[in-house]
Amino acid sequence: MWTEAAQDVKSYIVEHILDGRDADELTFDSPLLEWGVIDSLTIVDLVDFVKTRFSIQLPASELNPVNLQTIHSFTELMQRFRETPR
Repeated sequence: MWTEAAQDVKSYIVEHILDGRDADELTFDSPLLEWGVIDSLTIVDLVDFVKTRFSIQLPASELNPVNLQTIHSFTELMQRFRETPR
């Protein structure tokens, strides 16, 4: 797992989406969709954060429940597009 990215994504979610709530309960494997941590609006914010922080463009077609299930799965998605030549 891309640990630096996972930690940055977790921090972003805690600070900007959860407003500091539940920081201790959120792990890299917490079910983001099931717990209602992210939704269609916060996904847009998260994708913008990834673009700004890591210069990674995530295509809308990849923003599906499998890739958004956990911070770990989202970070794996980021890593795939980080390694893709443009």
